[in-house]
Amino acid sequence: MIDINKEQFIYLLQSFICSEGYRVSIESVKFNLPHQKAGVIYSSLKGLGLVQEIDSESFYITEKGFYSVVLAMTSNNSHYGVSKSRVINNLISALKEANTSKQKGMSLEEFEVEFKSLYLNKRRKQELRGVVCIRSKEILYDFMIQNPSITQEKLEEYFNWLKSSGKIFAVIENGVEVFQWCE
Repeated sequence: MIDINKEQFIYLLQSFICSEGYRVSIESVKFNLPHQKAGVIYSSLKGLGLVQEIDSESFYITEKGFYSVVLAMTSNNSHYGVSKSRVINNLISALKEANTSKQKGMSLEEFEVEFKSLYLNKRRKQELRGVVCIRSKEILYDFMIQNPSITQEKLEEYFNWLKSSGKIFAVIENGVEVFQWCE
């Protein structure tokens, strides 16, 4: 696991506190931190793969991020001690999440059925508004929330398989990957 410094640890803890489900607003974390280095810390965490950007305004904490916080809490570094009950509750849920994500997996067939269902629901909702634009990052994020048993690596592997097998057609427009189901 990745050893994180005190500032990165506090940023991740603050992210747990500010999270809505798995989604974390970048601005809410910056607003609640007492120093001006929040952007630099976010960039370093993103570079280490501890957080993953969803869009320009939000991110989620990756599995490696969960484990890094757990490692920091269980290490002998006494400067990580935080006594807020909300932080402790979020850490407990992070521990549960880290534990349950490794307990069971999802087969490729199960993934394809559930992913197609999510895609069709998302497409139906967008068709009602008049414009259909299914962004890869957003649907992968939604899939991870609905199916916490799948790891991020497996999710990306299965999604790449859908692209390479021709079941979905993906294109990058303005730096954002969008796709559609081809069947």
